[in-house]
Amino acid sequence: MDKVEILMSDALNQTDTIKEKGVYKDINIFDINNSGKEQILLYMYILPNFQQHGIKVGMTKCRINETYWHAINSRISNQEHELALSEDRYEKYGLQREVVFWGICFDAKNDSFKDYHVHKAIINKFSGLCEKEQEWFINVTSEELIEIFNECRSFDKVKEIYTPRREQADCINRLKEYFTLNPTGKRFLLNCKMRFGKSYTTYKYCEEANLNH
Repeated sequence: MDKVEILMSDALNQTDTIKEKGVYKDINIFDINNSGKEQILLYMYILPNFQQHGIKVGMTKCRINETYWHAINSRISNQEHELALSEDRYEKYGLQREVVFWGICFDAKNDSFKDYHVHKAIINKFSGLCEKEQEWFINVTSEELIEIFNECRSFDKVKEIYTPRREQADCINRLKEYFTLNPTGKRFLLNCKMRFGKSYTTYKYCEEANLNH
């Protein structure tokens, strides 16, 4: 198979600004990760010879003492199924990829950022947006996607992580037990007291059961 070529867009940001322990830092894409831990990166790229395919929004990890560009390049170079192309289109369009954005996925308040936070925000903001199987977004610009990414990791937003109360956790466990035994065609009635938090409990069950619709 022909060699994959990874290009840098003329518009690619060479640096990313993060806030860690109250201090803003500029990090260059060619810098080495010397943070002492793996860092999660978000990247966006296009197929320059098939731009109507959209923009891929993905995530990878940068190891300690690895450059950010090497982490992104390595991840994208190994992608084939993720391009969501037929075999003939892959050979025609998929061997050249152009990176248009990168960013570090954490701030002072949350170091467990995931790319699906961005995917969900994109779909919520752009109603009716068509998303391909492997997170290729069309009819949306890279500038809009970058804005959403930055909103998701807002440096100044207060982020609170709520955990279920004991009675809610018990209910979530009952839900999981029931739907494990009855995976299709069954219903579970949350006949709870007022102010129990039925919507939140249902949401947490869906989250733990990895349900997205």
